[in-house]
Amino acid sequence: MSTQKNAYTYMLYLKGSSAAGSSFSAARTLLEKLSGRNKSISIKIVDASLLTEADQDKIAADIRSISPQIRGRVVSGGGMILALSHTKNLNFDNTPILIVNDSLDKAIAVFPHALEEKVESVEDHLKDALESGIDIALHRKRVPTEELLTELISMTPSMVEEGFTVLDREYPTSTGTIDLLLLDKNGTPVVVEVEVTATEQAVGQVCKLAQGYTELTKKEVRKAIICLKTKGMLQQSCKSAKVELYQLKTERLQ
Repeated sequence: MSTQKNAYTYMLYLKGSSAAGSSFSAARTLLEKLSGRNKSISIKIVDASLLTEADQDKIAADIRSISPQIRGRVVSGGGMILALSHTKNLNFDNTPILIVNDSLDKAIAVFPHALEEKVESVEDHLKDALESGIDIALHRKRVPTEELLTELISMTPSMVEEGFTVLDREYPTSTGTIDLLLLDKNGTPVVVEVEVTATEQAVGQVCKLAQGYTELTKKEVRKAIICLKTKGMLQQSCKSAKVELYQLKTERLQ
């Protein structure tokens, strides 16, 4: 007689001796508590230090397969510790990582991640699931993400400036990864940092990326930040650093 598969599988990755740390220990305790309360889930606690390179590649691919508006930002940076390091390797040394699979073993959520500037850690999600229920905690309304904005701009770069075309996305340099690399109508590369809410920190980031691209290609570039919202003294910082600032807005036609 077959048994019905649990609605969700919670895969918690803790790395070796690091698992003794407070955040790792708390994550394990909360997950076990959640499993005890809710029989619709199964849990697996994995020692990440025992994973092969192939295992890690599979986990990273599972994370990337999750819809951007659900997974949010997953690459660490700006003081945020997320599921992937700034070099886009799994960040087991610094944080527990939780991946939630559905009944078809498809990854549907990952923690920690960030939506706008708020990090949702493994502990945050598990506490939310204990308080509000698993379905609510997993399926709350999500906000736009950098990935979605990058996709939108890539589809229609002329919405930012007439004549813009796409050269590349996620372009690697010695100083980091460029969100979006555009080309203007004069053939000049434009190094773009894409943000939902842009702060002064984005100015330093795009300048660093532009430097890395110039060192690699020996080409002069334009530097730009494209965002939905701004925060702090961003406009003044952009002016001082000669960084162009674009804010995407809607226009009522009738």
